[in-house]
Amino acid sequence: MKNKLYPNIDFEIGADFQVICNLQNDSRPDDDFVMSRGRDGKAASRFGDIVWDFSIYSLENRALNFYFKLWDGDNPTENQLKLSREVRFLVFAFIYMRKGRPMKISTLATMNSVLQLIAGFADRIEASLSDVFSNARLLRKFVNSMCPGWALQFLGGLLRNIRCCRTGWLGFSVVGYKDTAFLRLAIKKWREKNNQHPPMPTRVYSLVLVSLIREMVEWDVIGDEILRVALECAKNPALGRSPAHQYKISRKMSEQKPQEEDLKGLLTASTFDVFRRRYRCLSVGSLSAMLGEAQMVLRMVIQAFSGIRIGEVNLLHYNCIEKIQVRGGIHYIINGRTTKFSGGESKKAKWVTNESGYRAITLAKK
Repeated sequence: MKNKLYPNIDFEIGADFQVICNLQNDSRPDDDFVMSRGRDGKAASRFGDIVWDFSIYSLENRALNFYFKLWDGDNPTENQLKLSREVRFLVFAFIYMRKGRPMKISTLATMNSVLQLIAGFADRIEASLSDVFSNARLLRKFVNSMCPGWALQFLGGLLRNIRCCRTGWLGFSVVGYKDTAFLRLAIKKWREKNNQHPPMPTRVYSLVLVSLIREMVEWDVIGDEILRVALECAKNPALGRSPAHQYKISRKMSEQKPQEEDLKGLLTASTFDVFRRRYRCLSVGSLSAMLGEAQMVLRMVIQAFSGIRIGEVNLLHYNCIEKIQVRGGIHYIINGRTTKFSGGESKKAKWVTNESGYRAITLAKK
């Protein structure tokens, strides 16, 4: 007799999902079972895939992939293939077999990350995931040897979620609450050792803000030129590279091309001086590093002058900033989303910022 299983996941944006799964009590989904669909309704991921694409179900439609490749290279061992399938089945179980409140898709992604760590440990000792979860001694060994602090905080939740799944389908019983006292002790020790840092002295914090604003102003001057040159170098594999690098590229492509300008010839003297002051190695790679540093600086300026959290900055959409006039004064409002004080549920939120925050968002949009 087949049982109808319904997904117990909060996909946040209400995307269409395959609502029913028919399984026997002791069976597993076939490799062709559809795990996600694209906007056109066609299958985007199947149970047997090494990567599940859940981007359509994520907030703001951002890329969200679940990876199940537990090995390097192209020749996995039999145990690695088995562990990969076990991880996929547990993620499947959290979607279809778990009782209780619906799980957020972001929480599901975190559970998958912890499962990857445990699978790596199981592979090292040549065991299965079910062996680790049903044996307190092996679980303790994982906690003491291969479990980073961030994963410790989620391991207890992972065990609770496995206990909420139907044991008949899982095929094993997870260790009980009383047998995991060592985990709670490890979490307590980790938290005591990683207490929040004391606030910065006002003088030091002021210097940090001054430094960030100085960096932002400098980027405002050279940013357009750096972006233009970076785009040109991305389109042309030889442009901006050293003569030796260009020679290697021409040999690899088996065609002789006229030598392109190096990076110094592409940048104006003032921009090149800034570039040379920051980097010892003048290369296209350094150009890419400068773009990454600029993004980091702008993000920190936005946080410093709005109070927005780092995860909330990452969720800001392109047209998130607005300028309004109230009683003759100009005010800058950041529109975004937050999960604070909402039980993990994403809700719309607004933050007030100043001219520096507005300038940082404007520059980041480029």
